[in-house]
Amino acid sequence: MITQFTVEGFKLLKTKAIPLSRVTTIVGPNNGGKTSLLQALMAWQLALHTWVKRRKYDPASPQKLTAKKRPGVRLNLEELTFVEVGISHELWPDLVVFEGANKPALIKILVEGVSNSEVWACGMEFQFSDEKSVNVRPSATKEVGDIVIPKAALEEVIVLNSAIHATLPLAELLLQRDGVDFLVQTGQVNRALRSMLYYLDCGPQSEAPANDPSDGWRALATDIRTMFGVDVERPKRLPNSQIEVAYRNHAKKAGDKLRPPMNLNTAGSGFLQMLQLLTLFYSRRGRATLFLLDEPEAHLESIRQQDLYRLLTQRAEVLDIQIVMASHSEQFMEEAIQFDLPPKSPQQLLAAIAGEVRPLVSQQEQKLAKQAICDIPIVDYYDTQRRGLWLYVEDKSDIDLLRAWAKVLNHTRALKLFETINPVANHHYLKTNKPAGAFRHFQGLQFLFPSVQGVVLTDRDDRTPASNDPISHLMWPRREIENYLLVWPAIERAFLAEANRNGVWQENNPGELFNQTRAKELRDLMTSDFLVSAALLDANHSDLLNKKASDDILVPFFRKAFEKYGIYNSLPKDEFHRIAEQMRPQEIHADVEVMLDKIADALS
Repeated sequence: MITQFTVEGFKLLKTKAIPLSRVTTIVGPNNGGKTSLLQALMAWQLALHTWVKRRKYDPASPQKLTAKKRPGVRLNLEELTFVEVGISHELWPDLVVFEGANKPALIKILVEGVSNSEVWACGMEFQFSDEKSVNVRPSATKEVGDIVIPKAALEEVIVLNSAIHATLPLAELLLQRDGVDFLVQTGQVNRALRSMLYYLDCGPQSEAPANDPSDGWRALATDIRTMFGVDVERPKRLPNSQIEVAYRNHAKKAGDKLRPPMNLNTAGSGFLQMLQLLTLFYSRRGRATLFLLDEPEAHLESIRQQDLYRLLTQRAEVLDIQIVMASHSEQFMEEAIQFDLPPKSPQQLLAAIAGEVRPLVSQQEQKLAKQAICDIPIVDYYDTQRRGLWLYVEDKSDIDLLRAWAKVLNHTRALKLFETINPVANHHYLKTNKPAGAFRHFQGLQFLFPSVQGVVLTDRDDRTPASNDPISHLMWPRREIENYLLVWPAIERAFLAEANRNGVWQENNPGELFNQTRAKELRDLMTSDFLVSAALLDANHSDLLNKKASDDILVPFFRKAFEKYGIYNSLPKDEFHRIAEQMRPQEIHADVEVMLDKIADALS
């Protein structure tokens, strides 16, 4: 069994020893390195077997290989079909294939394992040759400069099965067993599925099926019936050597009418995916095999995804196989965290993030990983990589207000955080006045990116910010952010500017007297229905501090004012930043500048 492997210089993966168990689940966001891990293991196997075959190395008579005895062999890109790159450069980070003049950058993959209680290790290295090929050879040890290729390394078989190969060819001739093995090891299980089923029914020692199905066939048929309620009929070899496999719905009770058998081609993608996986498992029973499963849950609904995880972990122990699977599935993560395996069959949960792989050992790490991967949009990962700062507010209108005030006050540090184009900080809208959502989101990002910084700004609340909050929780001293807009001259200027901007008063406007008259009418409307006159004169009046400025004052005021003059209301709540833009520096309350300072300090 392979116990760990170390990858250096392959794609975006960062050098680190990666532990493997009987069942290893790798989770993480897109482009985090999950598939690259699987590809690295496949590349190691292909390089090892290619070198041994072409150099005629005899594992039965192992010998030390000095540098002269281990020259590289060429591996064409077409042979690395599972890596899916267009040119060889794409195997290297940032396409850099030379570290300096005449010094090639090497990809090194070291695999370690235990077989029959003996520990072994085997490394392979890759050197750039040209756009369509690479040179591969065994890696030398640092101590002595020569190596022995362990026989156990050659006996390990690594099989990659990707969810994308869920369709079958219309017909399949019976393949020889070595032909089946070739297709399996090159990730083309769908092209060999019927032959695999046939040989599974035959058993390992026979080329023809007996009267009774083999134990492997019985176990496979039982698993498929349990998961899908479907009976897979035993394969038939036709006179032209084609293999015919059919299935039918399982009779739920005695006396039920059986439906006619259906050709395997008509089955759904989820069913075929599971049939391929289980056939692979039972066909390799008792043989040293590591299965690499890339999104095995694809094509399955959420309930069957849970069933699949449990089935895979159970079968790995029973069949003495090893599984490494990469998944985005929330159900897989839930099962990987909660599923309790017997002590002899440990499981490993890894997170692959931005090329770095780390084990998730504690429950807290597992919880944060699930939260980060399942609950946070992928765009937030990219934004964090670009800008490691997060400002949490209730709504976009809060950002617009902060930006407008920062411009009026010429607060350059804060203004960089609120720019509409390429701001220094990312903005996250909570849609609530509670900071709990910000804490969860930030902790998830912090798990992925430990250096990320953040601050949450909310309206006044009963909650008292605590020293152990994941990020600083700032609160406005007034009821809400809009309370700092209750400055009558700015409200008046904003309304008149909008009325003039809409073109309604421009033609008939006789001048300043007209504006003065309209201003008095607006003030009377405000004081008669929404705010007492004293509040317009006293910047610290209790109404300015405690009333809900948005819903109880500004929104209904502007609705009535625009209706009064028959003008389109261009100052709804999400446009209140136009009021802030009309404010003079001396009209902006000191709380606002203090808050801008605190935000800038927290995200410095």
